[in-house]
Amino acid sequence: MSAWRRLVIILAMPVVLLGISSTALVSAQQPNTGSGLNLSPTRTELKINPGGKDKITITLRNVSGVDIVAKVEVNDFTSDNITGEPKIDTDTSKQTAQSIRSFLVGVSDVDLKKDEKKDVTINIEVPLKAVAGAYYGVIRYSAVPVVEGQQKPGQVALTASVGSLVLLEVPGNVTDQIQVKSVKVYSGSKDHQKTSSFFLNTPNQVGITIKNSGNGFSKPFGKVIISDMSGKQVFSYEINNTDPKANILPDSERVFKDDIKNIKWPGRYTINASLSSGTSGQLVNYSVSFYYMPLWFLIALIIVLVLIILAGMMLFRKYSGTSRHHRR
Repeated sequence: MSAWRRLVIILAMPVVLLGISSTALVSAQQPNTGSGLNLSPTRTELKINPGGKDKITITLRNVSGVDIVAKVEVNDFTSDNITGEPKIDTDTSKQTAQSIRSFLVGVSDVDLKKDEKKDVTINIEVPLKAVAGAYYGVIRYSAVPVVEGQQKPGQVALTASVGSLVLLEVPGNVTDQIQVKSVKVYSGSKDHQKTSSFFLNTPNQVGITIKNSGNGFSKPFGKVIISDMSGKQVFSYEINNTDPKANILPDSERVFKDDIKNIKWPGRYTINASLSSGTSGQLVNYSVSFYYMPLWFLIALIIVLVLIILAGMMLFRKYSGTSRHHRR
């Protein structure tokens, strides 16, 4: 095999390899429904001064088809640090510093006839010495059947519990501070997402991880802009653009994922996020870049490089041959 043929095969290998590798909690506006109970609202946000009082009303409907007792329990919860979904702690023997349990008055089981609906009023009393900041918990109800007016011994709930989140802020020395922990770019379907800074397939989502470093509830907002290599804006969106806005619990994180579009041409793209939270006026800026290099572009680039190298070698050979002819 000639040196020329070996060179062509070596330079073409990346193209062949590239070709082979390419084939290789319920919304707060909606009722919480189970097979035994229907509950609304699923979230209540309050602001009560130290020593102050307020109340919340929860509507329960028996949809089990039989008479029931709606057994109640108040639990603490934490964030999953990803979606913001609450991780309920059913151990009532301990209580967190942010627990709302001691503030609730008049929490009791509710008797409900078949198809009956009741409004349940729960009073909230904030101690005068309560420390400013965020307090939260979930009021959970489970449907337990009643037989001849009596709860059957050992009877389990008809369904998983339904709950109403209570988010309470006590005004005072409330610190409002957020940190952007990361900005990641994703491609692929929801069940097969991949994150990277270099993509062969079109990126379709941006995920921004924000930490609440304050002692109150954080509702981050702001604008995210994606620009191409020339600095031209190709896409933008508002983060946490929902009604009501999603909360981040104190000392917790949350990932805000949003779809992106218009990543069409190969090259480097830059994401600039300018975010804020609350009324503190704090503005947090974060910037990260990623590369979109589709397979067709890489193959074309390699072919062009191969052609340039071959053309250079041919010119060099022709020049060398001409020089030897003149020397003769």
